[in-house]
Amino acid sequence: MLEHYTMAYGKNQEDKSYDFYHLWQANEQEIQQMLDQFDIPEDFITSGLDSYEVARWESYKGDDGDLYTLVLFNYPFKERTQDFRDVYRTAPIAIVFKPGLVIVTSIDSLKTLNHITEMRLNSFNGLDELGLVLNILWFIARLFIILLEEIDREIRDLELDVTESTKNAIFYTQMKLNKALVFFNSAINNDRDVLEHLKEQFNQLDIEDNDLQHLRDVNVELHQASGMVHELKQLNEKVSDILSNVVNNNMNQVMRVLTVWSIILTIPTIITSAWGMNVPVPGEEATSSMFIIGIITLILVLIGYWLFKRNKWL
Repeated sequence: MLEHYTMAYGKNQEDKSYDFYHLWQANEQEIQQMLDQFDIPEDFITSGLDSYEVARWESYKGDDGDLYTLVLFNYPFKERTQDFRDVYRTAPIAIVFKPGLVIVTSIDSLKTLNHITEMRLNSFNGLDELGLVLNILWFIARLFIILLEEIDREIRDLELDVTESTKNAIFYTQMKLNKALVFFNSAINNDRDVLEHLKEQFNQLDIEDNDLQHLRDVNVELHQASGMVHELKQLNEKVSDILSNVVNNNMNQVMRVLTVWSIILTIPTIITSAWGMNVPVPGEEATSSMFIIGIITLILVLIGYWLFKRNKWL
């Protein structure tokens, strides 16, 4: 799908304007339309549509002399699988800009981020091209923090549920969170590298202080997200260790209880086996021998149970 907006900015928000194109879930016809309209390499458009792309940046000077800059970031998102489980993933978003033009390509619509970041396209009105790009990057960095806070809450819930660790669901959740943290860590590190390259490029240009401040804000958010990922990875590893210990302890307790009961139940088995043999045994002529043997067996079972209970084996 191809969306086009005219963005106005300036003191009266009418002094200047530029074109903002957003291309998402695009077909070949829409991709070719953008390539025919603008003198840019094909990968400037398709890179944002490839889920395996990593963060990078590059520039291209067209035949008309215009300098196009590509900023490819990875942003996080949460989706629900067919078995109704929430999983965390990352996807690329490509931003191509020059004076008078901003092109954003992504797998999903920017509206997908609205529910979490409260990002609205109308909030970009009044921003110039570079301001819009930096605000999108800030929203992406902020989105990392928001989702990492959700992961933190899930890890804390795991700590509370660790006593029920024999259930498979807790293992699936722990695996999901570990996978998400690996994805987030890789994406954040790559995004920070791209941001450093942009910072070096901007230092060589005459960039307004306001834009430099926005760039620093993006860097601060990514730095915070990087620290959160590192801490959550360590916390998740500790929970995993505790989980393994609890599972082993629970298994030992189960095996101990089963062993004790197998010993207790061995008492009536031995007695009934002895008196059930086809040889003369004491009391075989008495009519009440079955009742007496039953009473003796019950007393021995209760004594065995009391001894194990006394030693806290049960």
